[in-house]
Amino acid sequence: MRDFLKARLWGGTGNVVLGIFEDDVHTFVRAVYIQLPGETAQMRATIKNYLEAEKARREEQGEEGGFSLIELIIVVVILGILVAIAIPIFANIQTTAQTNALKAAAANGATAAATEFAANNAAGAGAAAASAGDPAQGITVSYANTATPASIDGICVTATGGAGWPAAQESGPGC
Repeated sequence: MRDFLKARLWGGTGNVVLGIFEDDVHTFVRAVYIQLPGETAQMRATIKNYLEAEKARREEQGEEGGFSLIELIIVVVILGILVAIAIPIFANIQTTAQTNALKAAAANGATAAATEFAANNAAGAGAAAASAGDPAQGITVSYANTATPASIDGICVTATGGAGWPAAQESGPGC
């Protein structure tokens, strides 16, 4: 609750009462209009002039000013800190997403190759693994079988990305 230092009441013929309350920082002006037959246009003009004069006085004394230079500098510094934190995090999120896309493509290729190999179609295992790639994103998948003789345990699928992508990812029991 504010502790008001001064309170003045001013009125004309009793139909308009204007209360002005001041503390050490602000001036509060409250007008209560009571519509009585004796109210005049001159009284309304007097109150309007008084309110405009109070507003002009506050503007001249800087009470209605905008932000100070220190406040603006603090906001700019805070925004700079947020940007300095956000840009590396965003770059890390992008790299992680690309790595996960390569891992998923390699795992899908290894699953497709193992399915073809298990269906007694060893020749189609390479094509099945390659179908897990995504040419639109620049992901290519290559197939190799490291076991001799070739078996499901020797399947190794490698997924590589285009320019700017992280290192290739491998999947399969033979890698």
